[in-house]
Formats: sequence, structure tokens, C-alpha cells
Amino acid sequence: MLIFLLRLGFRMTSLILNYILMGGSLIAVKKELRPTLITTSFDTCEQVFVLLTLAGGLSVFLAGVYLPPGTNLFVYESHAEALDQVWRSYNFDLGLVCGDYNLPNVEWSICGSDLVYTGNITDKVRLVGDQFSFLHFVQKNQIPNNSGSLLDLIFSSYESTIVQQATDLLVPCDIYHPALSISCPVPSALPMLDAQHTYYDFKNANYERIIHRLEITDWCNALDTKSADLSVDFLQKTLLDCIRECVPLRNFRNSTFPIWVSSKLKKLLAMKKQSHKQYKMLGGLNRYSIFSQLRAQCKFESRCLYSHYLRNIQNRLCVDPKSFWKFVRSKRGVSTIPDEVHLGKSKASSDQVASLFASHFSSVYSDSRFTCNDLSDEKGVFPSLWKINRVTPIFKSGNPADVANYRPISGLPLLVKLFESIVLKRIERCFLTTLSIDQHGFFPGRSTATSHVVFASYLHAAFELGNQVDVIYTDFSKTFDSIDHNALLYILDRLGVGEPLLSWFRSYLSDRQQFVNLFGKTSDLFCASSGVPQGSHLGPLLFNIFINTMCSVVSPCRLLLFADDSKIFHTITSNNDCLTLQNTLDKFTNWCSTFNLSLNISKCKVMTYYRSKAVISFDYRLDGISIQRVSQVHDLGILFVPSLNFSPHIDYMTSKAFRALGFIRRHSTNFSSADCFLALYNALVRSVIEYGSIVWSPYTTVDFSRIDRVQNSFMRFTGYCLNIPHPPHDYGPVSQVLRLIPLSVRRDNFDITFIQRLIEGQVDAPRLLGELSFRIPSNTRLQCNFYIPTNKSNFSRNAPLIRMMHNANNHIDY
Repeated sequence: MLIFLLRLGFRMTSLILNYILMGGSLIAVKKELRPTLITTSFDTCEQVFVLLTLAGGLSVFLAGVYLPPGTNLFVYESHAEALDQVWRSYNFDLGLVCGDYNLPNVEWSICGSDLVYTGNITDKVRLVGDQFSFLHFVQKNQIPNNSGSLLDLIFSSYESTIVQQATDLLVPCDIYHPALSISCPVPSALPMLDAQHTYYDFKNANYERIIHRLEITDWCNALDTKSADLSVDFLQKTLLDCIRECVPLRNFRNSTFPIWVSSKLKKLLAMKKQSHKQYKMLGGLNRYSIFSQLRAQCKFESRCLYSHYLRNIQNRLCVDPKSFWKFVRSKRGVSTIPDEVHLGKSKASSDQVASLFASHFSSVYSDSRFTCNDLSDEKGVFPSLWKINRVTPIFKSGNPADVANYRPISGLPLLVKLFESIVLKRIERCFLTTLSIDQHGFFPGRSTATSHVVFASYLHAAFELGNQVDVIYTDFSKTFDSIDHNALLYILDRLGVGEPLLSWFRSYLSDRQQFVNLFGKTSDLFCASSGVPQGSHLGPLLFNIFINTMCSVVSPCRLLLFADDSKIFHTITSNNDCLTLQNTLDKFTNWCSTFNLSLNISKCKVMTYYRSKAVISFDYRLDGISIQRVSQVHDLGILFVPSLNFSPHIDYMTSKAFRALGFIRRHSTNFSSADCFLALYNALVRSVIEYGSIVWSPYTTVDFSRIDRVQNSFMRFTGYCLNIPHPPHDYGPVSQVLRLIPLSVRRDNFDITFIQRLIEGQVDAPRLLGELSFRIPSNTRLQCNFYIPTNKSNFSRNAPLIRMMHNANNHIDY
């Protein structure tokens, strides 16, 4: 039997979880917590659902579940449907589902905010994982039993939940089920930084007056005789004067009302409150009648306004996606930075918050250690005023009060971006020809997909010969912000960049300053002494030029780059090949030291790809430190395993898609537009399950059905919301209304489109183009365009390029 003992501490809810050797589930709760038993129509499994109401009206969903060994899949499905029904029927603040699911040899973890499961993956594991991903829960228990198995799972809707081994036992402990103590900080809203600030209302600006002011300005005399700095100062002063005179200044302050509440409704609510106060003080049927009428008017007006607001969001979703995300933030109730933040032992509040962020962001920059005395004297100049940019903190994950959990996003002035785009068009073509064909980031016609296909084709070729491939995945520390300016100028000089362009680049990179601005609170300026400007047009090109020098040190091994994500790999047939790869790593380490780049060696990984029984293992090192050897790796959004089997990636991807699908359901239950549902599905769900499909496209029935479950779940939910009649498990009518085609057809189309664009030059991947085998025309009826050699297995036949050529040959219009 599964037993819960619930105890309530200060700002902390604790559970003690015990087992005794019987079936069933029991939850013991104090009366003060006002427990309510929740019943469902699903009674095929042993489960108890309880609603708790804590201090402050916080509602908690607590579930105890026991699924014995050998339970069939139907019972797991019933449990999942019961959970889904209860969770969507109540507006819970916190959910905890605890129980013995009897799913041994499965490892549960969190990747970002996604639930990940690996190991002995069965249909039961996939069902449980998909359901809790759909509900936005994570599994928090990592305490195995005496035999090393994890049978007891603790799913929580709150990521800060902590699971520990309990010491205060209610009954004698079962060796197969250690007693657990579950602690969950009660979710509470942090006091947020005051978002009140002023802004220019450009929607109501007097543009005719602005145009007139600009037309009468004598630009020729003002700009011709001045230096670059003076010209830019004059230009900016003129534009700012126009804005101050012709654009109204507004005050923004947080409202206690939802965004859709009108001034009329606010007046009605005030009148209702006043009449209710009079009725309570003086009584009388007439006063109650007035209050009742006002209450009815408020409810009617509120329903009408909210319905109109939802219709407007749905109608504007495709042209104005920001309105939908504003709606989501309003439902979540949190959209800004806490009033008090900390960085290590340092704390700041209100006016000092921006300064603490500036201190953290400035710590990533370093002074140059690279000398280049032979460069020419300065001739070109980049205006100093354009080298000052604002930095905005963007929350990543974790504790929102911790400054370290934010990343800086630079905002460059519009004129600077326009000027940089003009310069980029003039110089880009010359520099692109100097970059390696193995750099797939920030390069026209290349992407993560081309990088993955090149890599997968290399692995397949090695497997065909019975060889293994050792791959080193490297990790740099804040590469974009760490680029040594002198080193970059040295590289540009060696590429033949002459004057005045070289000195212009020196001026562009040097003496850059930044500041943090939060709701009118501004930090002091700090110097960006290294790195390339992020968010600029020239930054990615300069970064590629800098990192491109890495390609010359990895020969004879192979290298693939996507911006600063790099992997060094080599086919291994003997220990000598391992030594060759190690020698390449030594040269790579020296290159990092020369160009002042720092490696996160603890995050670097090595993985051996193989499909044979005999594997050569080698202890690879970076700077004398052993590299962590792993059995799976997330590389540019795709999960790779040593056998190049993509079933684990499909499991991970579908779990992530179900999480996105759950997000849509939580925020669009009241929507009624088919186009709106389709836009959300395409943007948030289908983009997940189709990303990189030209690499991992499935060829087994299990993987096909696994992916199709996602689209079927979406059609089931949408059919219910739109009242589309359809037979059970037949979603044909729904797909016709939504104009959805099967995912397998779309994947085949992606294959054909990719190979067509590769041949036409729209995809710039010379290594892939060289691997295409065209069929020479002959006097036969055979119309196939590609020659495909005989394949030994389904695995080799499903190599990306082989599969693409098959699909192209089979396509009637190709």
C-alpha cells in the first residue's frame, strides 16, 4: 500500500511517503488543510486524488497511485485520462503525483524544462512520459531502491520540488520502496520591479511635421565639412529634436485590471462596490436591487469584453503574434524582474538593480593579450556615438531573483543597423569565399540541417566499412564576448584587408560602451573590451572570420562548425588513429591559448559511434584533463546515440511536442478559430516534430506511430473545441477542416525539396553535392535521376542522402 502523511511547515509543504506490502493507496491529511476527495469515472487502477486548500487560498492537487507489476497498457491509459480530466477541470496552483509506476530501468531527467526519459523504453513509459509532458510536470525523484531500480516516481508541476530520503518513518520501510520526504516551496509571487516609465507614442506622432522638419534642414552644409563623429552628433540631435517636438510622451504604469477591461467596466465596478458597501451598512431591498442590477451589468459587460478580446487575439495572431504572448503573460501573472535581485553575496533593489546587472554582464569581457604591432596607422573611423548600446536582461531559467540566470541582449540603434547592413552588402561576398565549407552557421544556404546531414553521411560511410568514429564535442566560454580584438584585426590583416577598411574595423571594435536600462533606471557605462557586437549585422561575419582559423589546425581530422559549436572527429581503425585525433586536440588547445579563448573542459564530451562489436576505447584529453565520455549527446537540437539510432531522439522530440501541445491547450481552451489553432500548432508543435527530419526521418512502424500520436492528439483537442463531429479515433473530418496532411508526406516532401535546392545551389553544401550519384541517360524506359547502390540493410538504406535520392526517384513529378 502507498501511504502519504502530509505535514505543513512555514512556506513549505512536506510529504512523507511510505509503503507497506499490500495493494492500494492512502493519503492522510490534517483537517486544517481542508482536504476534498476528487472522484473520477476511471476506476480501473488504484489511485487517490485529493484537493487541498492551503493558507492564502493556494489550491494543491495531490495524487497517490499504485500500478502493480504486469499491469496492462489499458490501465495506464485510464490513469493518464483520469489525470488529464482532473487537472484540466480545476485551476490548481500546484500539482504532485506520487506513486509506484513499476517502470524499472528507466532514467528520468530534465533537459532545460523538458521531461526526458532514457533506458528501457516501452509503450507504458512513453504513455506516462507523454502525459506528464502534456501537463507540464517534471519527475523529481532520483533515489533508487536497494536493487538500484527507480520504481517510485514523483511528478510535480513545480520545478523547485525537492525529494529526499525520509528519516521520520510512519511504518517499517520496504527495501524496494525507500521512504521519501517531498518538500515543495509554496509558490508565491515575488515583488516585481516597478515597471512604471515614460515612452514615446509613435502611433500618434505628427509625421507630417517631422517630414517638414527634415526637409527644411540643410543636410549638405551640415554634414559635408564635418568629421564622422560631428556628423553623427548632428544627425542624432536633429532626429531627437523632431521626436521630442512631434511625438507625444506617455506614462506607463501597471494596472490592477486585466488588459481587456474598459473604462466603462471600471466605472461599473466602482459603482457596484459603492452600492454593495451601502447595502451592507444600511440594508434595504431597494439598495440590494440596485447592487444586484449593477452586478449583473458588470458580469454581462465583462463577458462581452473578454469574448471580444479573445476574438481579437485570434484574428490578429498571424499578423501580430505579440498580442497572443501578451495574453499568455497576463494569464501567468509574471512578466518582469523582481524588485530585489542578487549575484553571489551582492544584493540590490530598486534603483541599484540595473547596476548589478551591468556588473555581471561586464565581467565576461577581457583585455587583449594578442600583439599585432605591424598593423597600419588608423585612417578609417566609426562614429563614437554609434558605439554606445543598451543591454536588456532576458531571463533564461531558474530563480528569477538571481542575476546569473539572465543573459544580455544588446539593442543597437536603428541607424547603426541600417549603416552596417549597407557595409555588409559591399564586403560580405569577398569574405565568404575565405570561410571553410565546414562552417554552417551564419552562412547563406547553410544551416543546422546541412551540418547534420554532412555528419550523418560521414558516419554512414564509416559504418559501411565496419569502422568506428570518435567525436569530440567542444564547449567554449562565452565565445562571442571573448574574441580578442587585436587577434581579429591580425586575422583581417593576414586576409589582405587594406586601408582604410582595416582601421575602420579597428575603430568599429574598440572603445565600445554599454549600459543597462530597466524601466527608466540606468546603470553607468561599462566598456566592452572584447567580443563582437551581438545583434549587429557585422558581428556574425567577424565572428566567422575569427573562428575560421580553427580549421587549419585540425587536419588530418575532420571538423564541423555551427558558429562556435564545434565537433572534431576521425575514423578509428587502430590506436594510431586515436593518437592522431589526440594530436589534433593538442593543436586545438594551443590554438585556443594563442587566441585567448577559454574552454569549458568539464562540458566537453567524447562519444564513439559504432555498429560493430569490437570498439577501440581511448582516453582523450584537453590540456591534460580527461574528456567526459558519454553515451548520448544533444547536438544542435538532435539527440545522437552511438549506434546512430534516432528512436531516442524521436522519444525526446515527441515528449517536447506534447509539452508544447499542453501549453496550447492551457491557453486556448476558449478559442474558436480554426486558423488560430492551426497557426499555434504550426509554430509551437509541428516545428518541433519536423525539425531536422531530413536527418532522422523514421523507417519503423513504431517510430511512425509515435510521431503521428502528436498530430492526432492535436486534432482530438481541436475537434472538441471547434465541435467538429468525427468517429472515435478517426480524425479525417478534423484534418479536412484544418487542412492538415499526414506528417510522413511532409517529411518526404522535405527530402525532395532539400535535394532539389542542393542541386540548384540554394543549399550551399559542397560535400553533400559531391556525394550525389546521378544516373547517366540511356536509351531505356528507366526515368530515375539518381543511381543508388545496393544497400545491405534498412539502416544503410535510410542514410539521409540515400533516402532523399530514393524519394526523388519515386516522386512522380521529379
